[in-house]
Order: sequence, then C-alpha cells, then structure tokens
Amino acid sequence: MKDSFILYTEQKEVINKLSDEQAGKLIKAIYEYVETEKMPELDPLLDIVIIPFKQNLDRNKEKYNKISEIRAKAGAKGGKQKKQKQTKESKCNDNDNVNENENVNDNENVNVNDNDNENVSDSCVDGLQEIINFYNENIGLITPYGLEVLSDYAKEMPYDVIIYAMKKAVEANVRTIQYIKGTLNNWQNAGVKSLIQAEEESRRFKNNKQENIKEETEEEAIARKTKALEEGMKNAKW
Repeated sequence: MKDSFILYTEQKEVINKLSDEQAGKLIKAIYEYVETEKMPELDPLLDIVIIPFKQNLDRNKEKYNKISEIRAKAGAKGGKQKKQKQTKESKCNDNDNVNENENVNDNENVNVNDNDNENVSDSCVDGLQEIINFYNENIGLITPYGLEVLSDYAKEMPYDVIIYAMKKAVEANVRTIQYIKGTLNNWQNAGVKSLIQAEEESRRFKNNKQENIKEETEEEAIARKTKALEEGMKNAKW
C-alpha cells in the first residue's frame, strides 16, 4: 500500500462548495478508498462529487505501479549483471572494483507517460461524468445543487439528452441551471426519451414559431419562465 497520494489544488474549488460536514465525509472517504481500495457508502451527492477524485487516484496509482514494475525489472537486470561481474573477479579479492555506475537506468524519470493531459473520458468515465465535464467547461463550475439536479434528471433521461439541453443553454447564452431545468422539464412533458426526440421537439417548437411570427421561440419561452422563477424566488426572500 502506498503511504501517500496526491490531491490537486483545482479540486479545492469543489470542496469549498461543500459544507464542512460534507467536506469532512469526502476527505475521510478518500482516505478509506486509498487504504482499502473500496469506496465507502456515501449519500447520492457525495457519491457523485467523489468521482473525479477517485479517477485521479486510480490514474496515479496505475502510473505508480508502472514505475515500480520498471524499476523492479531494472534492478533485477542490474543485480544479474553485477553478479556475473563478481564471478569473473577473484573471490579472494574484497575489492572487486565493480563499477557503481552500471547502466541500470533506475532513474526516477522513467518514461511512463506521466502526462496529466491524458484523456480522462476513456472507458473509466461514464455518462454522468461527461455531463459534469460539459457543465464545468461550458456553463460554469458545477455546484452541489447543480450536481444534485442533473443527477436526478440522469435517473430518468439519457445522458446525451441532458448534454443537449446544456448545449441549448449555451446557444441561448443563458448559462444557468434554471434554464437547463426548464428545457428538460419541457422535454419530459413532451415525452422525450432520446436525443433524436429532443432534437425533433426542438425543431417542432422552432417550426411553430415560424408559422406564427408572434409566438416566442423555445429559448425565449424558457428564458421568460426562468426569469419569472428567479423573480419569484427573489420576492419570496423578501
């Protein structure tokens, strides 16, 4: 078992969005996973938040194992060469003058392709992680509330439909979780179950608008509903 692991400063942004109690549970879960290689049971929110942490730990462990394996092979090769040298020297000569600079290549810079830019979204990344990645890259840093909302939709709708809804938010330049919720709610009410149906629903809405020029666009309708919802929440605070 390794006696250390790496956490990255960029991950602190996610931890800062959690309550102290949630952050404490997350850190304890990370330590337990490193020590036992088993993920403890967490609440649904933390179960999602811990995904990128787990992936980084797994990747770093794989790199560490590769380096250890290469060093072990290099050490075995060096030991064999040294033994062969010693047998050629006089057994009575304590100073066998073995060159300590033998080319064992036990260098910490072993080429194991320790590149932090490797593709994170390979087979280890499921659809939910793709949703999180798209949100972080195009909407903004996802919050625990945003994670909870999107994970709830992911239980009922395909991942590519949720990502398509986020793309619509980007196109409308309304990068908010409320806008995304409005889009997904409209599609749920329309019985959308696939990306093709979502695209057809979006086209249908656009065609209806063209038939009646005064009818607001899908983006305008969602933006209006979103604004009304935000105003309602603001008034409720007062």
